[in-house]
Amino acid sequence: MVRKSSYHLIDMFTEVPDPRKNKGKRHPLESILALIVIGLM
Repeated sequence: MVRKSSYHLIDMFTEVPDPRKNKGKRHPLESILALIVIGLM
């Protein structure tokens, strides 16, 4: 039996590069992206 590795959506968002400057970061990018997805659902 071959077992696939599973990823949660929030774990996938951590791999997205953050284009923001350090001065403008108040919230982690993965949290913002997760809230956008939830809002769209």
